[in-house]
Amino acid sequence: AFPITVSDKDPYPGQGKVDNYQMVNCDWELLTPHDCFSDVMDYAWYVSAVDYVAVHGIMSGNTNGTFAPEKALTRAELVTLLWSKEGKPEAASDVSFNDVADSDWFAAKVKWAAAAGIVSGYTDGSFKPNKQVSRQELAQMIFAYAKYKNVDVSASGSLAGFSDSNAAGGWARPALQWAVGAGILSGSNGRLMPTSSAKRCEVASMFMRFVENFKLG
Repeated sequence: AFPITVSDKDPYPGQGKVDNYQMVNCDWELLTPHDCFSDVMDYAWYVSAVDYVAVHGIMSGNTNGTFAPEKALTRAELVTLLWSKEGKPEAASDVSFNDVADSDWFAAKVKWAAAAGIVSGYTDGSFKPNKQVSRQELAQMIFAYAKYKNVDVSASGSLAGFSDSNAAGGWARPALQWAVGAGILSGSNGRLMPTSSAKRCEVASMFMRFVENFKLG
């Protein structure tokens, strides 16, 4: 039972001047953020990460009610994630890539990230916005973003324990060592899989660890 009408003169509505009561029967169900996504099961290893990024507005689902956890993320999509986390700052006007037009939906995000030193293009002057992000590229971008945020990036973990560590590019090794040492990247079944495409569930998991470990929430 709860009050539905109180005295207009009561400075604390509901305290002692209740004129009426109404009985209401309710069935309550506890919902978590991932319940909004039809393709994220309660038992999935990444469920807590999906909940985290959804609650904090870091990642969102699709218009059809899915999260698409197994879908690979593109370079433009990852940059957009970082741009959104940073509060959607204005883009630099003096940054250009031959495959990024000002009319592209990701143009402002890419220009900001490039000006901030978070991403760079390729030797042919392109950015390849629709290219799928590899796990080592993901580590590199988060590493660069950490530097941009003045985060301590002195942690360094050994890659020797991963059976495929030799597959990692030399340019990516410092970022991967940092991600491992900082507890952001753990690999799977003893493999680092540096050249494999980064899935949305993996991105959510790494970003949750990054934000939580360095208290950037």
